[in-house]
Amino acid sequence: MKNVTIVMTLQLVLFWGGLSGLMGQADVITRTPEEAGEGGYWISNNAGHPNSSANLSSPENAVNQLAPDWTYHTNASMLASITLADLSGDSIDEIIFTTFGEDPNPYSGGSVYAVDINGNNLPGWPKQVNAPIPGTAVVGNINNDSIPDLIVGSWTTLYAWDATGTALPNFPKFIGANVSPAIFDIDRDGELEIIYPTDGTQMFVYNADGTALPGWPVFAPESIGSPAIADIDQDNEYEIVAGTYQGPVGPDPFEIYAWNLDGSVVSGFPVPTSGVVKAAPAVGDLDNDGGVEIIAISYHTSNQDSLYVWDGQGNLKPGWPQPVAYGRLSSPSLGDLDLDGDLEIVIGGWAAPPTSMEQLFAFHHDGSPVANWPVMLNHPGNSGNINNSPVIADIDGDTTTMEVLVKAVDHVFALHGDGTVVTGYPQFIDDQGHSGTFSPSPAVGDMDNDGDVELIFASTFDQIAFFDAPEKFNSNYVEWPMFKHDRYNTASYEHVDSMITSIPQKTTNLPSSFALEQNYPNPFNPRTVVSYQLSVVSRVDLSIYNLLGQKIKTVVNQRQAAGKYTVQWDGRNDAGQSVGSGLYIYRIRAESPKETFMKAKKMILLK
Repeated sequence: MKNVTIVMTLQLVLFWGGLSGLMGQADVITRTPEEAGEGGYWISNNAGHPNSSANLSSPENAVNQLAPDWTYHTNASMLASITLADLSGDSIDEIIFTTFGEDPNPYSGGSVYAVDINGNNLPGWPKQVNAPIPGTAVVGNINNDSIPDLIVGSWTTLYAWDATGTALPNFPKFIGANVSPAIFDIDRDGELEIIYPTDGTQMFVYNADGTALPGWPVFAPESIGSPAIADIDQDNEYEIVAGTYQGPVGPDPFEIYAWNLDGSVVSGFPVPTSGVVKAAPAVGDLDNDGGVEIIAISYHTSNQDSLYVWDGQGNLKPGWPQPVAYGRLSSPSLGDLDLDGDLEIVIGGWAAPPTSMEQLFAFHHDGSPVANWPVMLNHPGNSGNINNSPVIADIDGDTTTMEVLVKAVDHVFALHGDGTVVTGYPQFIDDQGHSGTFSPSPAVGDMDNDGDVELIFASTFDQIAFFDAPEKFNSNYVEWPMFKHDRYNTASYEHVDSMITSIPQKTTNLPSSFALEQNYPNPFNPRTVVSYQLSVVSRVDLSIYNLLGQKIKTVVNQRQAAGKYTVQWDGRNDAGQSVGSGLYIYRIRAESPKETFMKAKKMILLK
């Protein structure tokens, strides 16, 4: 039974010592990456890092902050992150999250929740299962029936449910996982596939009907981590990228793998790392050269963990690796932090004693640190290495700088692009003395399409806090809004949602001007292709409207390099539902530091 607390006032929150909520231990749950056994996932009732500073602070360390609009209570540990997605099909995002079992025995089961913007359970949810769920759920319409689906794995089982909580045909599959799955139309057949790393040494790719894609599963010498998906070698085919891990940490040859659609290993891979790669890698075009880079953090015996950047052929980029102290459990995030037209890498870590403080790092594509970074996160109480993925978005509505949000022990921090702390932060969220291998990343979005920002924070135990902030939401200034970037868990900055492909066309000559072409075919049923070109790096919004002027589909919403692009629209709206026959308007807005290009054209869907 859910328990939602509603609070509507600005209040002064005082922190005293006194943590509670003891949890049991189990042999399969271990302590730190250094001590981890097979799988290496743990939860604990002792706050902070094993070397953390002691005790919560006294009242003089009070923080002035805005209270959440509501708080949802689960009475369970939460290692996975929040997914924002429209599961109900009403064009308003829901909050999807997973937990271990409820106290006092967290290993007895797990739960999957789907909560609306008011903190109410959707019909058919939550779902209780018989093993903990350490991974983040994905949401997408995998069988093209116009009903969104939710996919997640527990320690023992892969689940696929539709929006009502009904299991899809041929699911569940009794194959466990310790990390998060992904979904993507990897073979470009118009249907999403499930990319699923198991708790062993296999990676599966399943069709919507539960059959395996030819060439899959693939195997690696060690356990395979959560995947990233992108066309890394510019062959107009998508590849799957993942690291390997195992415990205890040691000199074993841990690596980053990349697989082709047929399960073969991409030329130039695997590439070696300094240790286990337990956090998910990220992929994106860091330097605007038209290629995709792979970014991953690995353990190093010095505890100055190694942050790597490779190109799509497995070559280490100049300036890398860079040391990130205790960064091993923070999945890197990508975004144009300083709005200079290329991407920065943001990742969490920890400063060892005597400092004993969480810290955030930010790097340019050449490995140099962003000005004023790394930033020490000074807050009351214990500290521990940051073990979640930072979120990058403009949360104060000024469109002059990006902000970074990240969870620390008992707090969520927000920093401006220059490293200064956003007013009202850190935000207290009570972990109740619990900690784990990972902790839930924050999430940011305009869930209800009302033009302002919604923020969702989760503690490592019990609490989901929802904030309907008054600041203006600008979709062109949202770089990395949730764990692994999107509801498909692609970990790709270039990902375009909802069965749309955005493919840079190979060309040796960059366009000298902006352009939007007429769609083809036109009229069309059920799919059509739109081409456009950018003369400089731009923030691109390509959307489709009905004749009432209502936006029905966001096709592209991201920063893109100069070049020629094609996108495909499958006749579905943002909720994944097929739209009716008629006349539609597609409009592009491309913003660069020097100019803004806008153009609109008509298209006809004829069924």
